[in-house]
Amino acid sequence: MTPWEVIEEALARRKPPQKPQWLADRLGASAQVMTNWKKRGVPPARYRAIAEVLGLTVDQVEGVAPLPWRNESGWPFPDIEQARFQRLTELQKGEIQARVRDLIAEFERAAPGKSSGSSSMGNPRRAA
Repeated sequence: MTPWEVIEEALARRKPPQKPQWLADRLGASAQVMTNWKKRGVPPARYRAIAEVLGLTVDQVEGVAPLPWRNESGWPFPDIEQARFQRLTELQKGEIQARVRDLIAEFERAAPGKSSGSSSMGNPRRAA
């Protein structure tokens, strides 16, 4: 799904269903901006604000499938209680997923046999 399709679906699911102008009003944007996003694509720099307004994660706006964290047998972090994670908001869970994805990508870019060190451990994903 494209980010615009995600937006349209999220607006349609609202009670009552909303139109793009509703989102534009909450983002301080114009109707023309919404038309441009529909035609040309949603700028990634706006994903975070859109996610917050629509109650989604940035990954959901991007169309990235969530990790199987809701599946008890698929919990990937044995030293973290899953109940603590489940108490977080969907936006917070999405931020964690994004940080994990970024760390994995960093480790994959590291030269074989070299550790990327702890430099990224204290430097979480920068805001989109």
